[in-house]
Amino acid sequence: MSIDSTASSSTPASIFKILLLGDSNVGKTCIVQRFCDDSFIEGYISTIGIDFKQKHIRLNEQQVKLQLWDTAGQERFRALTTAYYRGAMGIIVVYDVTNLESFQHIPYWFKNIDENASPSAIKILVGNKCDADSALRVVDKEQGARLAAQYEVPFFECSCKHNINIQPMFVTLCERIGEYLEKNENHFNYEGQQQQMITDSIIKRLEETEANAAGGANSAYSRCSSCVAGYAPAYVGGGGGGGGGGEKEHES
Repeated sequence: MSIDSTASSSTPASIFKILLLGDSNVGKTCIVQRFCDDSFIEGYISTIGIDFKQKHIRLNEQQVKLQLWDTAGQERFRALTTAYYRGAMGIIVVYDVTNLESFQHIPYWFKNIDENASPSAIKILVGNKCDADSALRVVDKEQGARLAAQYEVPFFECSCKHNINIQPMFVTLCERIGEYLEKNENHFNYEGQQQQMITDSIIKRLEETEANAAGGANSAYSRCSSCVAGYAPAYVGGGGGGGGGGEKEHES
């Protein structure tokens, strides 16, 4: 079963909120970019706070709107990004197969999910950069599969550069969310009223920006930082956790 990415944007039957988690520089932004725009950008661009993108798909003959929340991996932003766990229906936890530390931090991310997300959230584990030369790989596929089995979640290795397993992992995640919703009430959305209003405001501003952006989908992705930045402090109760929204900074 596959996702039809040519789905119309008219009145989706469902909205799926999906969160991407993992250390900095594991490729979360590249996964979103490849899935939504079928593009790959060389070089490391670090997410500042959180970024957001939407994609309309057809899943099992139904219109679905995916809201993809791409979180920063840097420690200084984690107090901010944990606020966005609320209401997540699907969570993609990503590590880099050429970075042992990012793999060793996976238990930290699953612990954060347990503490901040709905127990009903559907999770998958993804090892990115599987196209890397064998001399650079430090985490083999079997290690990833064993860890995924420990958490009882699906496991994929993917490559954004060569578009390997990007769509299949989203298909699996969306199908599992859909199956859960068919059998159960929606227990994902347990955001407080204030947080839900802020989330709705962010999304509304993003949609307005997207509609007015001359550059199309890619422009909407890069410009949504102002939408998130304006609301991020209030969203986490005025606390710290770093700066604003989804701007990008280049790092060497």
